[in-house]
Amino acid sequence: MNQPSHAAAHHESPAPSAAPHHEDGPLLPWPELDDLVAHDYTHTQVNRFAAYAARSCRWVEGMDMTDRAQAARAAILEHLYTAERRPEIAELIRTGWQAMKDEWRRDRQVHGLNSKTAGEPAAAHQAYWTTVAAPSASPEDLVVDRLAFQQIWRTLTPLARQALAAVAEHGTIAKAAAELGIEAQLLTSRLTRARRLFRKLWHEGETMPARWGCDRDGTRHQNAMYLLRERTRNRRARQADPDRPPPRTGGPPRKSLGISLAELLHRFEAGTTLHQLSTQLGVGVYVISDRLDQARRDRDANGAAYPTPPARRPGTRRVPLPVTDAELARRHHHEQTSLNTLAAEYATSPQTIRRRINTARSPQNANARI
Repeated sequence: MNQPSHAAAHHESPAPSAAPHHEDGPLLPWPELDDLVAHDYTHTQVNRFAAYAARSCRWVEGMDMTDRAQAARAAILEHLYTAERRPEIAELIRTGWQAMKDEWRRDRQVHGLNSKTAGEPAAAHQAYWTTVAAPSASPEDLVVDRLAFQQIWRTLTPLARQALAAVAEHGTIAKAAAELGIEAQLLTSRLTRARRLFRKLWHEGETMPARWGCDRDGTRHQNAMYLLRERTRNRRARQADPDRPPPRTGGPPRKSLGISLAELLHRFEAGTTLHQLSTQLGVGVYVISDRLDQARRDRDANGAAYPTPPARRPGTRRVPLPVTDAELARRHHHEQTSLNTLAAEYATSPQTIRRRINTARSPQNANARI
């Protein structure tokens, strides 16, 4: 009877009964031959590393132990075959963990589950399987969306519909403003109010989702998945380069006035007009108006009373508006419309709107408010 050689005996695996056991049972079959894989690691060691990674991983709940070990083993083998230097044991175990997490995420994606929130469905899973991948397309969602759009469109003001239609037709705010014959800032203000109201009505009765990104013209428009991938790439680039500047949160950078908000409010209350402040500080009138509103909010938050604007000087011209003072007061107090919004809508200054509101609130005009 031929005796096995010393080399063969060295690579022969123990009997199956000698395989280690665990409360979860053996996760991987014991290798028949304990051959070297790469970098002086054997198949037995790879199996042990994969089993340890499977049992020590605590963030892939619901994944079968055997599936964990198989995913970790395949990733560890691939890493050993492609590594140029000998990896450490901890590196191999981390590779197994990452492979299990990737497999877990793919499995949840297939079943339409959110990887970040346990038990909640994924955002686009139902939309995909009821439209793109459905055996027969149902017109229900399209009909509901069209009816909702028509109902919301009728509730918007004529100026809001004009702003949305102009931007949709011309692609950019600059071109739309030139076509309408108004300033780009005024069109931007109307567009912002229209979008805010449309978004509020569209998500009425449900939790309003977060915004996907800032405004883009038609040539640079991308879908939501592109924005998500772009955010992921930017986040990884910031992690790799700590000196990378922080991302822009949307819109142009905030302009510096060179003075504090308290000083700006002091100058305005001392008698300097919006146009004078705009010329002195080199910014637009709308920027000055927004900063004044912010300064008043900061002062109100500190407990100071909101000052009553001085009465109109005798002999000054009253700016004609296509609305009564009582209507302005009603929209400001009951509909919570800001002074800047009303000023932009009627092409006047916030101070004029405030004076008209105070006039409507005066005792001699009490009957006009009713």
